[in-house]
Formats: sequence, structure tokens, C-alpha cells
Amino acid sequence: MKRSFIYILVIVLTIGFVLSKYYIQKDLENVPIDAIQEFESGKYIQDDLDTFKEIIDSESIKSSLTIENKQNDTEKVKYDYVLKVSETKGSYLYKIGDDESYLIFDATGTAKFNLFSNETITIYNLPLDSTYKVEQVENSKYKTKVGDETTLVGEGNIFIDSKVTFNNISVGSKEYTPDTADGIKLIMMLLIIASLSIMFLTRLKVQRFTTE
Repeated sequence: MKRSFIYILVIVLTIGFVLSKYYIQKDLENVPIDAIQEFESGKYIQDDLDTFKEIIDSESIKSSLTIENKQNDTEKVKYDYVLKVSETKGSYLYKIGDDESYLIFDATGTAKFNLFSNETITIYNLPLDSTYKVEQVENSKYKTKVGDETTLVGEGNIFIDSKVTFNNISVGSKEYTPDTADGIKLIMMLLIIASLSIMFLTRLKVQRFTTE
């Protein structure tokens, strides 16, 4: 019984295989010979690449640059920024919160804008792979970091979702850690004060000695 079942299964599979080859062959006969030659030559692959390039050129793939301002206290501060983007001029849509408008880049690709504490701006449709450099104007009440580096400048390339964050830490807060240069300045100031104090006390003693 088992042997008969196996024979029947083999026959059914064989018939199915033969029929599938027959119908595939019939379908191929209906395909124009030019299409087959184009497929074998890789034309379809090239067409796909051309289509992808057209999508990029038509800006169907959207690029953006987000500049985020972070501040570690509740004081409302206005920060000024200068942004320069290569291969860019004219007006570009931007959004701050729910407000939308256009940012104007001059012939050198430079634009200026400002953000208040903990605000974020996103600028849309900048040229893909162009370079950008954004600088925050210094505020003496805050130390600014981009990533792990103490700096006022963020830079990179424009991709689909580029982003740079300026972390502003108030001087004197728990999060604030003086830079090495700041520590050296403080030590020098203390030494100068100590030297002046010693000179003053010495002069005072000399005056007292001469009067006696």
C-alpha cells in the first residue's frame, strides 16, 4: 500500500513539473525578443538606476538640517547663529515649532537666524551632500558644547536628516566644569592678587618701621 502511494506521488509530481515547463515556455513565446535581449544586456538595471537618479534630482528625496539649542536652566536667552552651506543661495523653507517661513541665503551661501533657549529650527530641501558650518555667537554666561567638544561651531554634510545640537551650560551651575584654560586663568589671577597683597603688606610694614 505504501509503495503504491509513493508511485502515485511520483507520477503526480512528474506531471506537474512537465506542465509547469510547458506553460513557462508558452509565456516566454509571448515576450518580444527585444525585451529579452534588453534584459540580458542589463538595460533594465540601468533604467532602474536612471529612475533613482531622477527621483533624487527631482528632490522627491527630501534633505534637511536641524539645529537644536539646549540650555540647562530656565532663563530665556536669545542666541544668534550664522549658517553657511555650500552650493546654496536663495530662500529655503524652515520651521521653528509650529511656525514656518523662509530663510534667505546670500550668494556665498550664508544665512543668519536666532533661537531662544531650547528652541529648534529645521531647514528643508538643502542640496544633498553639501557641506555646512553653523556658528553660535558667544554668550559669556554659558559654556557651549557640540557633542563632547567645547566649541561654538558645528559642521558636517547635508543628508536626509542632518542634525547638530548646541548644549549651553550656565557658568556656575552643577553641570559646569571649567576648561583647563579657565583654570589656568583663575590660578594666575589668584597669584597676581596674592603678589599685590604681599607687596602692600611689606610696604606697610616698612612705613611703620621708618616712622618708629
